[in-house]
Amino acid sequence: MRRREFVTLLGGAAAWPAIMLLAFAIERPSAYAEDAKPNFVFVDGAAVTLSPDASNAFKFDIPLKNSGGKEGKASLKLSGKDKGCQAKVNPEAISLSSNAIEITHFEITNVELPATCYIELVTEGGGGNTSLKQIKLTQQYATSTVLTPLCICALISVAVALTAWGVAWIWLKRKLCLNFKLGSPAWDFTKSWTSTTTLVGAIISTALTLSALPELPKYASKSGYSALALLISLVVIIAPFVFTAVRTGEIQEDGKTYSVVYQGCLWAFLPSCAITLFAGLAQLVVLYFLLSEIFEGYRFWVFQFYVAAVLGLMLCGHALYSMFLTIKLQAEVDAKRKDATTNGTFLTWPIL
Repeated sequence: MRRREFVTLLGGAAAWPAIMLLAFAIERPSAYAEDAKPNFVFVDGAAVTLSPDASNAFKFDIPLKNSGGKEGKASLKLSGKDKGCQAKVNPEAISLSSNAIEITHFEITNVELPATCYIELVTEGGGGNTSLKQIKLTQQYATSTVLTPLCICALISVAVALTAWGVAWIWLKRKLCLNFKLGSPAWDFTKSWTSTTTLVGAIISTALTLSALPELPKYASKSGYSALALLISLVVIIAPFVFTAVRTGEIQEDGKTYSVVYQGCLWAFLPSCAITLFAGLAQLVVLYFLLSEIFEGYRFWVFQFYVAAVLGLMLCGHALYSMFLTIKLQAEVDAKRKDATTNGTFLTWPIL
């Protein structure tokens, strides 16, 4: 009898864990429902780098999720040490049901660039859990800090071309009208210092942009520096065609040989040379700002402006002297032609 009672008692004790688990399973849903809270998080918390659109606004989409067991709201704002992080983000709040995911469109305006900020996603109520996502706001392609010196370079180039024309006029003591004829341009690597400097500068600028430039430059974006360097290189290649496109030709006989001799006018020669000089000065400006981005914190870089200014003056002097010699030489050949010592000779001139 005692043995049977012992077995019954043992069986009842073994059943208690199952009874407790059953009771926990029945009571837990109601308790969980009472303690459920919303919890907003970013689906992808990786950092992103953004560029502004034409209106200088940052527009982007980010998926958000409410991983909590209850519908709720969350507030959004920018934070960070940079001044640009004081801007407002739109929308400033969002609401989601439990376990819901929604792609939210954000817009940030009036930002002082560049800036590294964080979007704070703060769940309202129930402890206010916070989720962060880093966003890096970079410059548009080029700022006015870079574009203004480029415009000044264009004005300087025009002034140098007109000065060369004026100096040749005074030196030769004769009127050189805009229809004054010159020969065709000829590119020579050993003589075309401005063109060569421009192309080499483009290669250096592109290499520095891809390797050493900080992720968030001050004066232009990485793509902006690369685009400027390549466009300026294209300008220096196109410059001679300004003269070539409007030149004329005539057939000349030299004994038994016939050849076509091309000539163009001074009004096409001057802008062609001005464009070439502008490309050289502009490439120097881009390289100057690019190196400033990289070496701004170094002491030796305090003299960078003077070095750039001296190089710019050397390019202007070289262009002015080359243009003057080209006009002067052609004028002397024309004078001999009038003396019947030559027959319609138009000399080729090296690209600056």
